[in-house]
Parts: sequence; C-alpha cells; structure tokens
Amino acid sequence: MATKIMLVDDHRIFREGLKALIESDSQYQIVAQANHGVEAVELAQEYLPEVAIIDVAMPQLNGIDATKRLLLKYPKMKIIALTMHSNRVFIEEMFRAGASAYLHKQCPFLELMQAIDKVIAGETYLSSDFDNIEIGDIVENEYSSASSVHAILTRRECEILQLLAEGNMTKEIAMSRNISVKTVEAHRQNIMKKLKINNLAGLTRFAIKQGLTTLDV
Repeated sequence: MATKIMLVDDHRIFREGLKALIESDSQYQIVAQANHGVEAVELAQEYLPEVAIIDVAMPQLNGIDATKRLLLKYPKMKIIALTMHSNRVFIEEMFRAGASAYLHKQCPFLELMQAIDKVIAGETYLSSDFDNIEIGDIVENEYSSASSVHAILTRRECEILQLLAEGNMTKEIAMSRNISVKTVEAHRQNIMKKLKINNLAGLTRFAIKQGLTTLDV
C-alpha cells in the first residue's frame, strides 16, 4: 500500500510540481494539499496522512505551530520541513516541535525522497546544507529551549502574535480563530506583558526573530 503524504505550502504551483514528482513513484500517494497550517490540521483529520511535508513560513499558522498541533492529534505522523529558510531558529524550533527532518527547497529531489524513507523508518534527517548543526544538540539544549517564544507564550498566544505581526486586524483574528474581539485583545495584552514589549512594531520584530513569521509569506 502506498505511503499517504500531505503537502503543506502556500504556493500552489510548488505543491503541484512536488506532487507530480513524488507520485512518479507508486510507493507514495499525495492524499491532501494545504495552503497553511490551519488547513493542514483540518485535512489531516479527513485523510490521515502518514507523512506531512511542511513549509515553515506560512500565513495563518506557521509550520512550527502546525507541527505541534498535528503531532498532538496524530503522534505517529512524520513531519518533514521543506523550506527556503536556513535560519537556525527555524531549524531548532521545528525539531523541538517534533519534526523528523528538515530540508532546504534547493536540495535535490532525490534527497527529499531519501528523507521520506528515513522518517518512515523512524530516523531523523537534516539536510547536508546544515552539516554544522547536530539534531541531538538542538533537542537537548535546555537553555535555548527555555528562551524560546514557545516556552514563554501559550500555543494560542503564539498564533495571535503571528497574526498580529502579519498585519491582521483584531476583528480578522477573532473571525479566523472563532473567538471574540475581547479575547483577542486580552491575548495581545498578555503577550505584551510577558514579552515586555509595548508596541506592534516591537512585537513584529520579535515574531520575525523567533521564526513565527518572515513577512514574505
């Protein structure tokens, strides 16, 4: 039976091209495609993919938080980050979130297929582009983990921070997350208090530094 794979990336042409390449091997089947993390969580419930290939920087819900939400519901799912971003923060947070592999989009297609096979076999994989980074060091580095935004803010607060940094208005955020405007405002106040940042520009800079968004999503 073919391995079921979900593609999560906000560029449709890229997804379609990757789908064609992967499905050229009958061992694999693309069962779902998502534009962003929120949609990925919804589609996963319907299609139950065994592997999710996820971009890190996406609107609505980034790959880091999407990975956490997916693995919370489907702990056996394997997550592969496939992204243009080589910032160490992104790499560290993806592996801490539970990803099994991290590759650059400029990697050869054969390397991606090798990574898929490795994660299915229960192994981890980090692209040769990042050979100066050890996966074990990332997971075990308690100091770095404790200073992460994900250790300071709740999951919902991280989501709200990303949406604020991407320029979404309070009403838009409330509608997208099915919560009240007052709840969004309360989250914003809590975020500012916890981070000791009192303006949107500062929150945006912090969100970018922490890998929640790149503003080019």
